Amino acid sequence: DLVSGSFLFAYLIWFKFNYLALDSVNVIIQLAIITAVYLIFFLITRSYVGIIRHTGLSDAFRLLKAVSLSLAILIGLNIMFYISGNQDVYRVSYSILIIHFLLSLFFLIGSRVVVKVFFIQITRQFTKERIPVLIYGAGAAGMLTKNALIKDKILRYEVVAYVDDNPSKV
Repeated sequence: DLVSGSFLFAYLIWFKFNYLALDSVNVIIQLAIITAVYLIFFLITRSYVGIIRHTGLSDAFRLLKAVSLSLAILIGLNIMFYISGNQDVYRVSYSILIIHFLLSLFFLIGSRVVVKVFFIQITRQFTKERIPVLIYGAGAAGMLTKNALIKDKILRYEVVAYVDDNPSKV
């Protein structure tokens, strides 16, 4: 689990990789609470609905929303336990929470990007031949068309030339 791993990694960073300084009982309790909060917000924001081949900015924003809301709730829990005097039950350093926020966001978005790149490479590898394409329009629309053709996962298009009625664009 990327969230749990990033939390443990944040703890190790905070304690300068001295794992003997960690209180394992508190870390396990905090890990359970943090994982539950993240799970709830992943379900609420539906960050799991993205299809690998269509992963993009909308998925990244859903993840940012889920991770940010989780951070806000965890900070709220810290404050609530501090005010109630039950700091022994749950108290995570704000620095660890912020490091965890950044690591989680990096690993969650990064893993989706890596999987998408592998998916594109594998699907392109098994297509047999390139289809030569001539694009009419060398302006912005032509560039958009070229980008759309390059991103096609099923067929391999090869832009061989641009044709335009404006000689300065060719």
